[in-house]
Amino acid sequence: MNIPQPPGTPDPRATDSLDACPVCSSQRITFLLWGKSRYEGTWFRYDLCDDCEAIFVNPRIPEVNLTEALGGRQHSYVKYLPTREYDRYEADLNLVGPTLKLHRGNPSNLRWLDIGCGIGNLLEAAKSRGCKCYGLDADASLIGWAKENTTGTQFATATLDALPFDPPFDIISADNVLEHINNPQPFLMSIHEILAQDGLLVIRVPNYNSLPRHLISLVGRLPTSFVIDPDAHPLNYSASPLRKLFEETGFEPIRIMEHLMVSYGARRIFNHLNPKWSIPTQRGAAKILRGIGWIDRLIPKGGLNVTVFARVRRDDRR
Repeated sequence: MNIPQPPGTPDPRATDSLDACPVCSSQRITFLLWGKSRYEGTWFRYDLCDDCEAIFVNPRIPEVNLTEALGGRQHSYVKYLPTREYDRYEADLNLVGPTLKLHRGNPSNLRWLDIGCGIGNLLEAAKSRGCKCYGLDADASLIGWAKENTTGTQFATATLDALPFDPPFDIISADNVLEHINNPQPFLMSIHEILAQDGLLVIRVPNYNSLPRHLISLVGRLPTSFVIDPDAHPLNYSASPLRKLFEETGFEPIRIMEHLMVSYGARRIFNHLNPKWSIPTQRGAAKILRGIGWIDRLIPKGGLNVTVFARVRRDDRR
């Protein structure tokens, strides 16, 4: 592979080298670009899988180091509090509502597990619709806040291989989690084991093929842009590698949805105008969302996020 010299110092934390794609195991990989760290001033190499089109950091920071960093954070919940009401509404609009329409079960009979639950915004939306809710997160600060400030949901700082809740679950979600995981296949196969026969898996990730990313790339700002985050996102997805990943791990995608996320842009504007985000302000912003959320549906491709709804493949059901 012909790899040009980096523009600066390669990141010394990136010690885990790959000779195959972490999504589909293909060895047909090529150099794509050098991406600058958002925090350290160092550089990471990005490779492209020629078969599934996944884009990944190579070499990357070992996953154990990333997990340990999460476990040691203190008061990290603070940054999520100003927009909690707003984020809960967004999760209901773009994740919880569509999931329950696809599942079609009685919400009061559904057990919902959210992996990487944060302070529980998505689960609050699911609980308000009647679901029995469970949350996991590697960040003990987030789980601590959720336990102290919410009721009716079980939370734990744990991993799937030491699950503190009894499976199976009717719905399992992971919102903006998969891009943080070095090895996605074992992660999804673990979910496969604890999802009910007729259950639904919901995964949302940043979309590498988004319209904003293409525009930023055209003006030559991609290597230093917020669109890529090599420190925290070892993998970058679009619809194609996600479909391949789900098929490789025994799932059948039944819907793939891209959101332009006009609502997300509105949140950034509101946050700039009112950084403190009082509860009334958040609720007012959520009402505005009801008026502009439909715009996301008018543009079916190129959204900032891509969401996959999937079931266990019929021939893989136990």
